[in-house]
Amino acid sequence: MLKTNFVKLVLCILAATVVSAQVNQTVLSDGTDLSKSYYIPPEIKEIEEQVINFKDPEISALILARIADSIWKFDEDRGRGLFLISLSKLPISSDNAAKKSSALPTFRKVVSLIARHDKGWANTLLELLNESAEKKSGSNLEIAETLLETDTKLASDFAQQSLQHDVNRGFVSFLNRLRQQDQAEADRLFIQAVRLYSSIPNPDATNFAILGTYLFGPPYGYAGQTVTLTRIGNVFVPNVTGNHPNISVALVQSYLRGAVLIIGRPTTSVEQRSIRYALGYQLLPKAQEFAPAMIGELSSAMSALISYVPVEITSNEAYRNLNRDAGRSLDEKIRDIEKIADSSVRDRLFLDLTYHLWQKKDLQGANEAAARIENEEVRKLLENLILFGQGTRLLKEAEADLIGAMQIASRLQNSFEKCLLWLGIASVAGKAKHETLFNQALASAEATSRKIDDNTSPFLLLYISGQMKNNGLPQSDVTLAEAIRELNKIDAQQPPTFVREVILDPLKFSFPIRVDGLDVSFRSSLQNNLTENVKDNLSIVNDLRDENLRGEGYLLIIKRILENKIAPPNWKRQDKVIRVGEDGIRKSAAKVVMPLYPKDSEKKRVSGVTVTEVQYNGNGDVTEVTVLTAPDSAIRKSIEDALAKWKFIPSKLDEKPISVRGKITFYFVIDAKGKGKVENPISKYV
Repeated sequence: MLKTNFVKLVLCILAATVVSAQVNQTVLSDGTDLSKSYYIPPEIKEIEEQVINFKDPEISALILARIADSIWKFDEDRGRGLFLISLSKLPISSDNAAKKSSALPTFRKVVSLIARHDKGWANTLLELLNESAEKKSGSNLEIAETLLETDTKLASDFAQQSLQHDVNRGFVSFLNRLRQQDQAEADRLFIQAVRLYSSIPNPDATNFAILGTYLFGPPYGYAGQTVTLTRIGNVFVPNVTGNHPNISVALVQSYLRGAVLIIGRPTTSVEQRSIRYALGYQLLPKAQEFAPAMIGELSSAMSALISYVPVEITSNEAYRNLNRDAGRSLDEKIRDIEKIADSSVRDRLFLDLTYHLWQKKDLQGANEAAARIENEEVRKLLENLILFGQGTRLLKEAEADLIGAMQIASRLQNSFEKCLLWLGIASVAGKAKHETLFNQALASAEATSRKIDDNTSPFLLLYISGQMKNNGLPQSDVTLAEAIRELNKIDAQQPPTFVREVILDPLKFSFPIRVDGLDVSFRSSLQNNLTENVKDNLSIVNDLRDENLRGEGYLLIIKRILENKIAPPNWKRQDKVIRVGEDGIRKSAAKVVMPLYPKDSEKKRVSGVTVTEVQYNGNGDVTEVTVLTAPDSAIRKSIEDALAKWKFIPSKLDEKPISVRGKITFYFVIDAKGKGKVENPISKYV
């Protein structure tokens, strides 16, 4: 795997990036190192080796990349080396289409982490995928979505790059998230997207209408909705009849200009003609409100389509569904549903109504709708959800009604909703210094967690053990051991999201289950169980069987190590040091000693790439060897022993001897017969 063409290209990019980044980066006359390479504690290096040897290459790749992201500011070269190993584990250049497709999401996540430190390298890696324009747009947008949580500016840059190839249907979702952090930038990208659509010879009218939901939505929209499709004749069209609050006149006018161009553009598709006409019908009132001068242009573009679309599309009657729920009371909606003879249809409509009332936080209305569902299983699920919502509401009040919330919690079915409500009560009681209520609620949560028949149970136990530890309760260690034991019985892969799915075929709704101020995520729960002792923490995390969970635990330990220790400089250079690329340092070698493949590593079939830094002085003697990454400690030692024996041609600058520093990479490869060999092929490709 390490010898694929993709890895060779990555190595070239890495070498070129390192060289270009380090040109003229030397040491001041007093020996101060401008590159600020830092000491990485041995515990972190041990964790790296553990992760390198994970059985699942995708989990290994992503965790390694996240470690690289964490240590980059302390040791950029080591970070690059870890990113390199991460990339080498992903079969992006594989001839197996299924393997390549499976690895792509992880690859994009790795690239998004690289982009935070080296945007040029990230872009080159994306180019190596050689994707179609549509897929390039999707890849850039996916990276932008990931970066939005940590770097708004960089996320915006990648979103803009996505517009160089196509307008992805999910672009408006990104814009809505970006608008919450930087509205001016979101508005600018929206205008760019409109212009790009306007320049496409045969744009998709549905996608353009979806982009319009940045400004518009249905008049009866619910909180959190962005796109609502409404049937008009034989086509479904995004409902954009309503206006979002405080929309910009300039943005609306820009969108209307794009709409005129798109509606008037020739197309042979009857469906596209129908959608364009229906979009224009919805936009006419927008033109009247925001751009009266454009009414004539929009009407003319629509008129040109009349002869080419089905008659029903041009009828006002076809558009009555656009405002069907506007102004209607809950009682009216319930009465209309009850008139339907088919009970299964009624149940679906009541479930739909319950969900949307829940989204609007109208628990009383949701309860009224849910009570009319005849399917007992679905009705009981909804009753439990609504009761949970009522309990959490009591915790939000200025003076929380803890007793009332406890009474509701005792009525809930044994479920993660019940456990979360007890934990919410414990959290509020703890903050209010109600020790008795806190202990009672936490004990009830613990008892409930053991009665839950799904994968959330061990994760809730992990959270509970952390709360016990933080409050000095002696049984915390016993509960932690139980949580880990139960975690190891399930195939976790990803920690659960606390969402209750309610299904009434073909309808499927996801109800998010949350308690304000309560973070029961795996990372937060495990964090609360860690101590200041690194060895104790490693013992806890190493007990986790699932590699994804173990990797998350390692990242928490690394974070704590880096926060608690000020890393000292890795070396102090007394003479002037020049950095060179790997090809340059290899060409300067006068004596080369290849590392031996350790017998124990060969027997265990340990293989992988090693990235090292070597420095030699003005006499050509090796003065320092730093192994940035290695598959195991035996290989690390073999590398150090071999490089210490190298000799180099002395180098000078301005007729003065200088020290030279650069990378040297080796591959430790196990062949089909189980025989280990060491290669250093990078010099062939740089």
